[in-house]
Amino acid sequence: MVQEVTYSVFPSAQTNNFSSVIADGSLTNPNNMLSDTGDANYAELLLNSGTGGAPLFNLTGWDFSAVPNDALIARIRFVIRLFKSNAATGTINDVSLRISNTQVCSVEDVDAPQSAFDNVYIGSNETVTWADGESITLAQLKDPNFNVNMQLALTGNSSNYVRVAFVKIEVVTLAASPGNELVTITKTPTQAASVPAKTGDNAVPWVNVNNALVQDGTVSTAALAKNQETQSLQVSGFNLGLDPNMTIVGIQVRYRVSRNGGQSGVNFFDCYLTDDTTNTETLLPGAVAVPQNLTDVTVGAINEMWGVDWTPAKLNSSNFKVNLVMTSTQNSRTAACDVIEVSVLAETGGGGDSHLPGVAMMMGL
Repeated sequence: MVQEVTYSVFPSAQTNNFSSVIADGSLTNPNNMLSDTGDANYAELLLNSGTGGAPLFNLTGWDFSAVPNDALIARIRFVIRLFKSNAATGTINDVSLRISNTQVCSVEDVDAPQSAFDNVYIGSNETVTWADGESITLAQLKDPNFNVNMQLALTGNSSNYVRVAFVKIEVVTLAASPGNELVTITKTPTQAASVPAKTGDNAVPWVNVNNALVQDGTVSTAALAKNQETQSLQVSGFNLGLDPNMTIVGIQVRYRVSRNGGQSGVNFFDCYLTDDTTNTETLLPGAVAVPQNLTDVTVGAINEMWGVDWTPAKLNSSNFKVNLVMTSTQNSRTAACDVIEVSVLAETGGGGDSHLPGVAMMMGL
């Protein structure tokens, strides 16, 4: 059985920049948020009305050196333990995180708990997708310039105390059980077709579908008018060659896609897996914008089963297929796909002790 190993990392330093929403002298013990020493030790600040902005904490000095560079990442998430007082009835405090380094700048808002300390979690998957579609990876966390800007915002016109016990980042890695081994099999398809989407419609067919079989810069395309969607670009024939005794851990799909015809307007609509008996639901959190230039977008995760009990037999079957549907919100847009690639993580008996990351790579094109 696959095991999880969690690394919890705290910042080692903070600076703060307060605007007029902070009452004079209201910030106390800000360094208490840099470690978990219990709920009795917290940073506290008083927020007035939100007319002047919000306080901003810059959290730095994150040391992820304990996480192996080749670790198999199951998920990365932020944990903030805090609460807001209920003295000002009806007000809501939002916690915003802006992740900044040389590669990523993203933000997501969550509601803060009221009246008692609780953990607020942001992010859950291998590459955490934020509001603007960017993601965080282990390499980015290890960037010396990596930092977190945490903003606490108050909506309402009354004062409210906010207490923060700690802020940390959890990196959860996977390891094989004793005597076993984790194996990643990555393959591209050998067959492609444009077929009606699973919902059934008069969608726009994809042309040059075989261009989606190999990553070479040539693309399969679908020309879309406003509010049109494509048929399903369906690829198969992955020839995964999974041993029948393997246990499937998860499936991740890499789509290399782009759009042209304007600054915006093409979104992922549906990404799903099929076999002879199953249509999985898409794992997209909502509309995901497709970039202008060919870009890799991953769906699923190395420990994501897409709500299906996948077996080697199902995945080895010629009926196992991967589907892509895009939609346009503007006129004269062209959706394009260069390649669709599948990675399967499986556990197999490999001998020896449990180890981290415990991964052998089997690549095929």
